[in-house]
Amino acid sequence: MVSLYLPPLLQRMQDIPLLVQHFIEQFNAMFGMKITGIAPATMNRLEAYSWPGNIRELSHAIESTYNMMDLECERIEEEHLPAYLRNRPEKAAVSALPLLSWSLTPADQAAAGTLPDRVKRLEREAILGAMKMHGYNITLAAEALGIKRQALQYKLNRYGIAKKPGH
Repeated sequence: MVSLYLPPLLQRMQDIPLLVQHFIEQFNAMFGMKITGIAPATMNRLEAYSWPGNIRELSHAIESTYNMMDLECERIEEEHLPAYLRNRPEKAAVSALPLLSWSLTPADQAAAGTLPDRVKRLEREAILGAMKMHGYNITLAAEALGIKRQALQYKLNRYGIAKKPGH
């Protein structure tokens, strides 16, 4: 018996453009169309999604675009994406995450407390920044932070951060 481990698509986001091109070729033949590529903004949306259904979900999403396109279309645009992808915010640039202050003056270091205290404050600040940046959408904030949604919910409770603004 041979065991083969294939990491989830979320851990192989660099594979998405190659997989999309493969599916375009596959569905061009199946649907008799001549799609040549995908708009950059559309690719951004695909790369921003976590793909819990992995490659099969990506394949279904690309196949769905073909059902939304006219025969004379040459590339996949955002309007062709399934609604659950089209209505999501585009991928935020990494630099859009709040910057955290890692350096302290010697005088501030004594007041900052122990390393665990500082790590907790930095973690809380990062979580609060991600929540604000993503309109308090827990799923999107978790993706931006690179943690699971459940882990973010635990941390929101731990740090007493409201799940909605003003609550």
